[in-house]
Amino acid sequence: RDYLILLTLDESMAFHYEAQWEELVRFLEQGENSPMLYLALLDVLNQEPYLLEQLHDYKAPVIRWGLRHQYLSKKLMEQFARLAIREKCFKKNQLPILQNIYAKKQDELYLKAICSMLMKGNKREQEYHTYFEDAVKKHLNLVGLNEFYLRSLDFTTYPVLPKLILYYFHYSNSLDKREKAWLYLNILRNKEVYEDIYDNYEERIEEFVREQLMEGRMNRYLKQLYEIMLPSLLEEPELAKYVPNIIFKKRLVCPNPMMEGVYVCHMENEEEVHVSFVEGICQIELYSAHTKIYFVDRMGNRYRSGIEYALESYLDEEKFRNFCLEHVKDERRVYVKWIISEQGLEEEQPDRLLVEEDELDNWKQQEEKDDLLLNMAHRNFMYRRYNKEMLIYLRNYFEGRVFDLLDLWSSLKKEELLTAEFENRVLNQIAFVGSKDERMPEVLLSYLEKSEDEELAEIMMETYSVPYLVHGLHMDSERKVTVPEQYFAILDRQAEKDKLHSVMNRLAYLYHKAEAVYGEKEYITIRNMIREFCRQEIVFPFFVQFERLIAVPSLWKESVCFWFMGGEKREYTLSVVSDFGEDCRRSKVPMREIAPGFYYGNSYLPFFESILQMSVPEYDGSISVQRIMDYIPGSRSHLLSKMSEEKSMAASWMADYEKIMGRMKEQLKFLSDR
Repeated sequence: RDYLILLTLDESMAFHYEAQWEELVRFLEQGENSPMLYLALLDVLNQEPYLLEQLHDYKAPVIRWGLRHQYLSKKLMEQFARLAIREKCFKKNQLPILQNIYAKKQDELYLKAICSMLMKGNKREQEYHTYFEDAVKKHLNLVGLNEFYLRSLDFTTYPVLPKLILYYFHYSNSLDKREKAWLYLNILRNKEVYEDIYDNYEERIEEFVREQLMEGRMNRYLKQLYEIMLPSLLEEPELAKYVPNIIFKKRLVCPNPMMEGVYVCHMENEEEVHVSFVEGICQIELYSAHTKIYFVDRMGNRYRSGIEYALESYLDEEKFRNFCLEHVKDERRVYVKWIISEQGLEEEQPDRLLVEEDELDNWKQQEEKDDLLLNMAHRNFMYRRYNKEMLIYLRNYFEGRVFDLLDLWSSLKKEELLTAEFENRVLNQIAFVGSKDERMPEVLLSYLEKSEDEELAEIMMETYSVPYLVHGLHMDSERKVTVPEQYFAILDRQAEKDKLHSVMNRLAYLYHKAEAVYGEKEYITIRNMIREFCRQEIVFPFFVQFERLIAVPSLWKESVCFWFMGGEKREYTLSVVSDFGEDCRRSKVPMREIAPGFYYGNSYLPFFESILQMSVPEYDGSISVQRIMDYIPGSRSHLLSKMSEEKSMAASWMADYEKIMGRMKEQLKFLSDR
């Protein structure tokens, strides 16, 4: 082989490992994969492990070959693990190597490398839980370790969790609702074991179940939480109206892979609801004996029969019958389920509620609000027995729940009877109750075509902008919020007219455009927004996506930014501890409230430093942190980082560093002379 001849005959390379490495790597890059080449490479690396600076894909087989033949030195394995920790993304070919090394050495460095690699790949399968469990037991300092420990557990079981995990999640808010439901159910099931911790969670669990009830959420874990907690919660009268939102929910499982979803039609209100499958599963509401279910395939074809499926009830609705009839008997679903069906009024009810001709005349002539007429009109509307006069009367005077208002809005839209005044009333009601109905953006878009109410538009848009931006900035695909397409249409419309004034709406617009294609008209809008945020010293990592539009200051590229959601009008200061060589550096970062409840701060942090710990007094929620840029070749901190990592090359790096500092001094002198 040429490389063996080269090493044997070239005296200049005999003891010059760096030169040998460069020549051998050149053969490796050309596709050579001979065991003799691997052996020569490992001879060099075992002597000088620092030569392995990056783990390119073509280098991993060399390490794997050496591990299989037990030809890796301890220092080389440690260097491989350190480089694996520094990788920016998951590398499939490196994980088995780390696993094999850890199986033999059981060292914390290799365990940290494995967990770090798994977390970068968002690997939360049960087969990896043993690594996260070992890391928790050994108290490894990895951001997100406790979350992956929990997420890799078997959620069909409820094992006793380490107290360290329970204490952590008492103060952390990093779990999604499904994970929280499982954790709280685990605590309730093991209450006796967690006796000294349960008191800290009791109030939080009750508040969580109350919140899920009000949002109408349901899953297998919430089902059990409701069964345990509802008897005490329903002593609060104001929660009674939310019970119908959960008791009629069913879990539908369809094993047919060709089916895209189902249409559920309740004959009493003559409307269809489409629900899409997620891995063959969906949730639907069934509250009538006359409900029809149509399966729909990916081509839009419907099937009334012949499709295999299973229907599972979450809660026994009959247990809530007396409660609902006592407290919410006028609720539409309760009325259909237990009044119409049990009194045998399926055919009679529409006729009984249908108004007489002389009453219709009253509606035509009525100009003032009349509670009796309004109630009769709404009853008829619920059963789709109305005319245009009824719709106009309801449009002018009806006030009720968000769902009923949106139902009325849809009917008014079909008849082209919408007015800005009615839509203003609907939107204000949505804002008042904090609803996130998916039809809201459509209503807002229609309203903005008739009115220029910028203040209301900003408020309504923030109901989507805040969760869309906050969850998006976490960069967690599992937590990413899905918003209606109309929301982005409104963002684009308001931005084009220069009517985006809210900080959260402007940031949401920029975050959306960072992931989308934008045209020449949007160029100026984006540039002006970025420039304004830079003037206010507010820079987020996704701003780098717009570098071709406006240059982000170089100093900020080496900065770290922090953000979190907290209480409004508070003064927060973030304490940061970072590693500084062999020492630790402590710094304070003032957090500014750039939007109601949204706090932001930034701090310069050289690339050779990493954050060890951060905390905010009087705040126990999660804190997001990210560098503006991960790496700037040739920067001052990059050279310092290289000197600290590769001490043997410090002299050559120092020369480059002195050149940069010399140029900086010349520039500063030039500026001071002027």
